[in-house]
Amino acid sequence: MSAATPSIMIVAGEASGDLQGACLAAEIKRIAPHLHIRGVGGRRMREAGVELLADSSSWGAIGIAEALKLVPRLALILSKLKAHLTANPPDLLALIDFGAFNVRLGRHAHSRGVKVLYYFPPGSWNRDADCSRLREVADRVITPFPWSADALKK
Repeated sequence: MSAATPSIMIVAGEASGDLQGACLAAEIKRIAPHLHIRGVGGRRMREAGVELLADSSSWGAIGIAEALKLVPRLALILSKLKAHLTANPPDLLALIDFGAFNVRLGRHAHSRGVKVLYYFPPGSWNRDADCSRLREVADRVITPFPWSADALKK
């Protein structure tokens, strides 16, 4: 891949995000097959043509105890992704849900001038979600839920 090849990085941290990321990647490939897409996801994103930098298939957790066990591994992966973004900035970073991880990655990328799209922002399914902090993280936000769109407009 040459330095001039446009690239998109998609980051999804769990199975539902992997599905949405795969749909997004497939549509991007259909419209602009020349784009290089890399990112974090699982089998579906890989099958959609995403070059995986990390496989998030085993990141799902039920309950606090399971989630806490993942923290050291996710912190290391987050650190590596930040370094990768700094060394190889994409033209666009598309984040899918996975708020505790992706908000930090988005803030890092945004502070370095990388355009950030939050596709399915964290908590967007929650009618009472506070979306005010997304301004620090994303240039654009896309949500499938009308109530979330109304909250984001405010």
